Amino acid sequence: IDSEITGPVSIGSRVTIENCKIGPFTSLGSGSKLSNIKIENSILMRNVYLHDVPHSLSDCLIGNGVEVTDKNGREHSSLFVGDDSVLYL
Repeated sequence: IDSEITGPVSIGSRVTIENCKIGPFTSLGSGSKLSNIKIENSILMRNVYLHDVPHSLSDCLIGNGVEVTDKNGREHSSLFVGDDSVLYL
């Protein structure tokens, strides 16, 4: 919904995308939810919840079941986050 996707991008099943800019060179794992983010050159595994990050993310590897959101408004560029984590930036 209300998003821009620039290929190549791989999107798994049951992925929800709202108000995002995705790609290029990005893979979104099944069951993931993305809202209000910009991401490129990244891999998101299954069931990732990425929301409300005002700055672009690039070159990320985000594990299964991870939630990432921004609480402080600081700029971040790349993330490497393991499975089942919650990260408040």
